[in-house]
Amino acid sequence: MRNGRATITSGIFLTALVIGGCTPPAKNPKAGPAPLQRANTALAAKDYAAVTAAADEQIAAKENTSKSLAQAYYLKGRAVESRPKPVPSAASADLAAARALYEQALAQKPPEPEESKIRSALANVAYFQDDYTTALGNWNAAAKNLPTQEDRAWAMYRIGLSQQRLGRFDQANNTFEQVQRTYPNSEQARRAAERAGNKAFRVQVATFATPTPADQVIQKLRARGLSPTRQSDLQGRSVVVIPELPTYQAAKDVRAKVVSDFPDALILP
Repeated sequence: MRNGRATITSGIFLTALVIGGCTPPAKNPKAGPAPLQRANTALAAKDYAAVTAAADEQIAAKENTSKSLAQAYYLKGRAVESRPKPVPSAASADLAAARALYEQALAQKPPEPEESKIRSALANVAYFQDDYTTALGNWNAAAKNLPTQEDRAWAMYRIGLSQQRLGRFDQANNTFEQVQRTYPNSEQARRAAERAGNKAFRVQVATFATPTPADQVIQKLRARGLSPTRQSDLQGRSVVVIPELPTYQAAKDVRAKVVSDFPDALILP
């Protein structure tokens, strides 16, 4: 999943968590919906500019509570994280901006379940910034207080992902087993089963229909000082893999050496 991060919005990794319990509508019916209500509606409609405008209106309001301010910063962060990215560099900038807004939301000390929803969003951003320690800490803090079973299942699964990226493979395998026991027959359990059992990282360089081109690639990579092997996938294809990399950083370094020739190279797990 890490290597599919060209699209980094929450939609590819984190179920959209729209905070409920907004400030009641204004007493004057002619005044229209309150800013937080409008922000939630705009987020559901993917009108990110309207989300930002409504959130800013709430932040600027004379009367605010810790809950309403936290909601406003959270919703603004969701808009920044989710909006389209015109150029690749915008993705990194928006992640940083969204993270700052989620941190501002948490600084308001909101009550539950708002706090856990915000922590889950912050964890999502941190994961895509390769800050797995922050991601793990926030998903651990949020998991039990998320409002739905589906959200809790995703949080537990992502705890395992973060542990794995930190090289804590035994912990990750235990977490993935727990996901399968606690949420059987779920999408989260299916993904956990696919992730379980890993003890190291590997870089999948390329896949070929026959062994010959795979062996040619292996010779070239060995000439560069790498140690690739040829494996077979479930379809019987020949897969060139550089295995047994002890840390995620080591896997990133290896991928960097081959990605110019093999842009589809993947880090697994």
